[in-house]
Amino acid sequence: MNPPPDPRRWCKCNGHGSECVLDERGALVCDCQHHTVGVDCQKCHPFYQDRPWARATGDSANQCMKCNCSGRADACVFDPEQYRSTGSGGLCVDCRDHTAGPHCERCKENHYPRSTEDHGCSPCDCNPLGSVTLQCDAGGRCVCRDGVTGDQCDTCQPGFHSLGPSGCRSCDCDPRGSVGVCSTTDGGCRCKANVEGQSCDRCKPGFFNLQEDSPAGCMSCFCSGHSTACSSSNHHAAVQITTDFLQDADGWTGRFSGGQEYPLLWKEGEVYLLPLSADDPGFYRAPEKFLGNKLLSYGELLLLTFEAEAQYLLPDSVRVLLEGFGTTLSADLSPQPGPVLQPGLVPQHTFTLRLHEDETRLRPSLSTVEFRRLLLNLTDIRISNAGGHNYTSQLSGVTLASAAPSSRLVSPPAWSAPWVEVCRCPPGYGGQFCELCAPGFTREVPNRGPLSPCVPCSCHQHGPCHSDTGSVPLRPAQPGDKVSRRPTGQSRHADAVMELT
Repeated sequence: MNPPPDPRRWCKCNGHGSECVLDERGALVCDCQHHTVGVDCQKCHPFYQDRPWARATGDSANQCMKCNCSGRADACVFDPEQYRSTGSGGLCVDCRDHTAGPHCERCKENHYPRSTEDHGCSPCDCNPLGSVTLQCDAGGRCVCRDGVTGDQCDTCQPGFHSLGPSGCRSCDCDPRGSVGVCSTTDGGCRCKANVEGQSCDRCKPGFFNLQEDSPAGCMSCFCSGHSTACSSSNHHAAVQITTDFLQDADGWTGRFSGGQEYPLLWKEGEVYLLPLSADDPGFYRAPEKFLGNKLLSYGELLLLTFEAEAQYLLPDSVRVLLEGFGTTLSADLSPQPGPVLQPGLVPQHTFTLRLHEDETRLRPSLSTVEFRRLLLNLTDIRISNAGGHNYTSQLSGVTLASAAPSSRLVSPPAWSAPWVEVCRCPPGYGGQFCELCAPGFTREVPNRGPLSPCVPCSCHQHGPCHSDTGSVPLRPAQPGDKVSRRPTGQSRHADAVMELT
């Protein structure tokens, strides 16, 4: 019996094996080295495909090279084109952790690296509506369209709304009538209390004069209390009622607690109010030009300026008193913030008071009608003597914003006075402010002024009556008139009163 063949004698292993072994089927196969496989070691191991297989020679083992898949793949194939261009032919297959590339060396499209330690990638998740491209930067931030924000470009910026294919649309809220910015979801605007409309661009019925600096947006129509329909006048010009004390005291006086009134001391463009006593420093009292009917100053500012020789001598508080129609209001004012005092300029503090029932510093609080009634006949404005007994500061200027009627259209708008109303009066009333009774009407209560209701005249066909008193003018009898005979004993003067038929 012949002995079994020597496996080493029959091996043909292309230089990658030195002996043969029996496989599971009893056949001779090479015991391959150099990361080769196959019966004759005729190919590279599946994960050793970085260069092409070659026979081993006496000069070179030509061993197969492991694929570089950055630890993100378990399989690769040999790519001859890649090998020719780069010298590395191993093309990794099924890269993990959202990676791609021949060596799983980069993130897949629309992904970004998680961290330098992890080497994995995460999806950008850029919102397709809000992003310029679906590829984010290395930090995972997407490039957003106009009006869009967020790392994934999925939120409208403040002032924009309704994310769509073109990004977000700009809010259309009127800054005069809206609060804050619109809803980023649907663009809805938040209107001020007296404003309405999709864009908060018009006053509610009964209101007018839409203004950005108005907390409520619009002023209520007053119309002497007889109408709620009005609009802004374009025939009134803004004016300033002012005193600067440069020439004289301009009619200002000093008023004290006992009712005493004395002139101010004027000297070289400055006025001084001499206190009556240490406990009674007095008040500056305004002259006639600041008093009377000041309805055209409703809602506007009264501005006061005090000066002193040094900044620390300026008052930190000033009290203002307003009187009219039997009512006295008081307000304690603090100075307005101002710029840093420049060298060579006189230190000043400015105080402002808005003539409106919503001015929170005025006490007691009044209704709209009560406050306007006060302005209808403003009888007194007094300003506390903040300089006190030591004359540390002086009142140096007073300005009251108001309006004056114009026969022509006021232009440009900067000169206009939109806070002045033009009313649409109901039957029985007339005038720009419904302040008059129409012909054939008179005051329900005679001589009570423009706030009193108007009622039809009761003239018994004796002609029109007086619009304020209701009285009928008398006239002598005319030819053709039928004159009623006076009863016996009636005065001859009654003959002058006719009954027209």
